[in-house]
Amino acid sequence: MTKIIFFFVFISALAPAGNASAQSLESILETHFKIVGQENLLSVQSIVTKGILRQGGLEIELSSYIKRPNRYRLEGRYQGLTFVEVFDGNIGWSFNQMRGDTEPSLLKEEELELLRAQADIDGLLFNYRSKGFEIEMLEPESVGNVLTDVLSLSNSKGLKIIYYLDSETSVILKGKTLANIAGIERIYESIYGDYRYVKKILFPFSVDVYIDGELLMEIEYTSIELDTEIEDYRFATPQSLKENVDSY
Repeated sequence: MTKIIFFFVFISALAPAGNASAQSLESILETHFKIVGQENLLSVQSIVTKGILRQGGLEIELSSYIKRPNRYRLEGRYQGLTFVEVFDGNIGWSFNQMRGDTEPSLLKEEELELLRAQADIDGLLFNYRSKGFEIEMLEPESVGNVLTDVLSLSNSKGLKIIYYLDSETSVILKGKTLANIAGIERIYESIYGDYRYVKKILFPFSVDVYIDGELLMEIEYTSIELDTEIEDYRFATPQSLKENVDSY
């Protein structure tokens, strides 16, 4: 989700303002965790989603599998072709027949960081410091006609995620990720909607994804299942890739 930076340089000179910001941040996060059912989410061991990804006139069957601790698999299928992205908690790899791949390949570090975030069931905002993130409150912005509180998360590896939370409900309406992919700075934006509760935990059932301001894909989830048994083989790294990894 998001990384946030505290600017400690001004704390000693502006202690009252710094404390006020911290209290405001704490209040926003507390409300957010309450509305999404964070306490219930902490006991969830796995999440399985099914849905449809629409892109360029195509409709691709989409499935994702998340399992503690920090394992993630994304699958897509279209007319007999498959793409897969997997993170086993240490190694990340992909295989995409839609782009002509014939063998799986390891993900680069910047791509791996994005999968690491996806594998976090609790979300990056929860216990963000223990995950190596810092947080900063930015100026409020509007998403559509809704005023939002803006929280920016960042880590030492260069990952930066900005969350836009409805100022009244603290539900995340938008996420913006700034990442360097293959040497190119990219801005990924996700617009979340159609929120529904599943076993007292709030999930968005629609996501529109933009890259550098252009609509890339629309995702509609048809089901979200919690604590479904997921076989460990789904997260396994091919032996051929393991042999190429000295350390990850």
